[in-house]
Amino acid sequence: MAPPRQVSAPQKSVSVGRAYIMSKKEVLNFGVVVIGTLFLNSKPFSVLFDSGAMQSCISTRAALLLNLEGNKREVNYNIGIPNRHITKCSTLYKDVPIMIGGKRFPRDLIQFDLLKFDIILRMNWLTDARSQR
Repeated sequence: MAPPRQVSAPQKSVSVGRAYIMSKKEVLNFGVVVIGTLFLNSKPFSVLFDSGAMQSCISTRAALLLNLEGNKREVNYNIGIPNRHITKCSTLYKDVPIMIGGKRFPRDLIQFDLLKFDIILRMNWLTDARSQR
C-alpha cells in the first residue's frame, strides 16, 4: 500500500511584471521613451512613460508625498529588471487620480523602490483609461 500523499497548502498567486530601470541621463540618450514632469496635488514628480513596462509604478517617496494610504492594498507582485533580478513588491495604490487637462485618469500604481523616477506609467496608460469609461 502506498503512503498517503502530502498536499501542500495553496499559495497566493504571484503576478510578474517587467520594468526597465534607467537613469534620467540614460533616458535622454535612449531617445525612444518619454519623460517629463507631472503635477499631482500641485507637487511636481518626474515621470517616465515606458512602453516596456507591464505595470505602472510609484516610488515610496512619491506615495508618501501624495498621502496615498487610503488607496493602499496588499499584493504579491514580482517585477523583473534587465539584470534578471526579481524584486518583490507588496503594495499597490488603487485608483490613484492622475489629472491632465482637467480630466481624471485613475491608475493603479505598484510601489517599487528601485525607481530612478517618481512615477513610471505604462506607455498605453491613456488607452487603458479610455477603455475603462
